[in-house]
Amino acid sequence: MRLRDLHGFGLTLLLVAGARAETVNFDDRAGKPGPFSGPCAAQFQIDDEYAGQGIHFASTSPAVCVIAPGNPVSSPNVVTGISGGNIDFAAPIIATFFDGANPTTVFSLSLVLTSSSSSSASVRVFDSNGALLGSSTGPGPHSFVSSRIHSVTIDSGFVAADDFSFSTEPVAVPGLSLAAGALLSALVAAVGRARLRSGSPR
Repeated sequence: MRLRDLHGFGLTLLLVAGARAETVNFDDRAGKPGPFSGPCAAQFQIDDEYAGQGIHFASTSPAVCVIAPGNPVSSPNVVTGISGGNIDFAAPIIATFFDGANPTTVFSLSLVLTSSSSSSASVRVFDSNGALLGSSTGPGPHSFVSSRIHSVTIDSGFVAADDFSFSTEPVAVPGLSLAAGALLSALVAAVGRARLRSGSPR
C-alpha cells in the first residue's frame, strides 16, 4: 500500500528492515581530470552503470560525465551534463529510478551540488507521470520524501552533482507518525552512505 493510499485509513509509515538504501557517489571509477571543457571521452560517460543500484543517468546526451574537480562533495568525483558529446555544465543532469528493466519509485532522495554550482540551480523531483512533486534551489544539500519519486532533474545554471542517496518505499504500520517514517528514511540513507565510505558490506 503506497503513501497516497493511507491517508483515509489513519495509518502511518515505517521503513522496514528489508527496505534498500543506496548511495551513488561516482568514486568507484576514474573521473575526467581538468580542463573541464570539450569532449567527455567514453570512459568517463555513465548512463546505466549504476543500474544494479536502481538508478540511471542522462543529460541532453544519453549520459552524464564523471569528472574529478577540486571541489567534490565526496572525493574525488562528481557528475555534470553532456551536450553534443561535450561537457556542458549548463546541460541538465537527469536521474531516473528503475527496478531491473522496470521503472520504479523511491521513498526518499537526497543529493548535493558542488560549491561552484549556481545559486539559481534547480533540483526538481517528478512522479512516474511527469508530475512535479517538489523542488529546491542552490547547491544544497537537497532532500525529498515522497512515496512517488521516479526521477530528478538538476538544471537552471552551472551544475555538478554528487552523493545521490535514496531508499525504497516503506510499508504501512499502524500507530507511527509520518514524521517518524521520514526520519527513519533519512537514517537508512545515512547508514548506506557510511557503509559505502567505510567499504563495509550491505
